[in-house]
Amino acid sequence: LPPGVPGNQKTALVSEIFAALLADSLQAQPDPATDTRDPHPARDPLPSVTQLFQNAPNPFNPTTVIRFDLARDAHVNLAVYDVAGRLVRQLVRGTMPRERHEIIWNGLDRAGRRVASGIYLYHLSTPDLTATRKMVVLR
Repeated sequence: LPPGVPGNQKTALVSEIFAALLADSLQAQPDPATDTRDPHPARDPLPSVTQLFQNAPNPFNPTTVIRFDLARDAHVNLAVYDVAGRLVRQLVRGTMPRERHEIIWNGLDRAGRRVASGIYLYHLSTPDLTATRKMVVLR
């Protein structure tokens, strides 16, 4: 956080971050003792739906993986923004094939500097999907 931010605002921001992360992590998980589904289901190597997944790990330091599926060859724009909507880093811009993609972001901005701790948004835009998800950098 910037050095000029008062302590109570820092506390509120950290509380907001952890509340969001806790809400994401409290989603129901299957019980391995009673779950009879195949843990490794056969998966079509070519996705039928274009979708953006949550990055992992999240929070992260120093790198994270952003995954997305393309249901067809498409022009892709994947970028990272700060919470004020400013472009931090363009990760992908161009045509990509129909498949699952994994893009590693190393937490650096366009100038090659490490970004500060905080919440960032990654935005995927394709002809079939426009989606945004949040991620947290903890230094």
